[in-house]
Amino acid sequence: MKKELRVGILLQTIYLILDRLFNIPDFILGLLLGLGLCLIVIGILPEKAYSKIKQLKKTATKSMWLMNNIYKMRR
Repeated sequence: MKKELRVGILLQTIYLILDRLFNIPDFILGLLLGLGLCLIVIGILPEKAYSKIKQLKKTATKSMWLMNNIYKMRR
């Protein structure tokens, strides 16, 4: 079982407990629900699609880091 799937299921469990037992604002519950669902979907993807998403994330963060450094150098 992938780490994302485990964390997503854990967030869904926390959401259900908080929703039923405590008076938590809907915004926080919505964040938990949305993040949990996204992680569950990522966790059940086939390995090929999963590796593409990981590569996209790595490329995006690297380009953001480079753009940030270029911006700082121009200041």
